[in-house]
Amino acid sequence: MTESEQRGKSMTIRLFASCLLISIFVIITYNILVPNLETKKIIQQIIRFCLTVAFMYFILKGKKWAKDIFSVLLGLGVILGMTMIFGKSSFNTKIPMISMTLIYVWTIYHLNFSSNFKAYFNKILS
Repeated sequence: MTESEQRGKSMTIRLFASCLLISIFVIITYNILVPNLETKKIIQQIIRFCLTVAFMYFILKGKKWAKDIFSVLLGLGVILGMTMIFGKSSFNTKIPMISMTLIYVWTIYHLNFSSNFKAYFNKILS
């Protein structure tokens, strides 16, 4: 594996770990700030988290469709984060949204434009 491929793999794993950690952080923060815990909402959040893990697994296995769908979903997350940041939400909810938005933008850039990721992705495709 070349140095570029190793950097691509390393950065991909770090960004995926960051996405998972920020997802857990947002889920916990949301459920702490909401006065009444809704079981339906918690189940939705757990399912979304599991789907995120599944997409990451398929990307690491070299599935282009997973990379494309995951990028679109991250883009929707960025749009949601931006509306929360510039909306009339409290400052406590803006902090995790700012973090989430920055990590998602960085991940989108890495998956679609980084030469290191492209080298790594081409390596796992072959």
